[in-house]
Amino acid sequence: MNAAGYRTDHSGKWHVQATDCNSANSAGFNRAYDEAQGWLYYTPFYHALDGEMLPQPKLEDGYFMDQAIAQRMIEFLNEHYAQHDDQPFFATLAFLGPHYPLKAPKKYVDKYKGAYDEGWDVIRRRRFEK
Repeated sequence: MNAAGYRTDHSGKWHVQATDCNSANSAGFNRAYDEAQGWLYYTPFYHALDGEMLPQPKLEDGYFMDQAIAQRMIEFLNEHYAQHDDQPFFATLAFLGPHYPLKAPKKYVDKYKGAYDEGWDVIRRRRFEK
């Protein structure tokens, strides 16, 4: 896409394990925030910005991978419009959230504590009948 004049951005999981392609940056993306080797929501084994390894975040700092993925893409898009608005762009956003078990930051989980204790079958049936 770069050869066609596009700026390219990637933020999120990167599980392309081709030769010499261990990050979106090495695959040719202009900007890339990768989570590549093993995924954890709160403390990634490996995450990098533009191919450079970042320090492992600390759980007590409130790090949550999907929030970091979204924030980086927002930064990339803001940068694109500030510096490259004459070029089209292609962006990929690959969250970890769809993986099982589903995870969310504790403050969101705590907000719904007890709301689904009946189980999804009961709740689904009640909603359907309503």
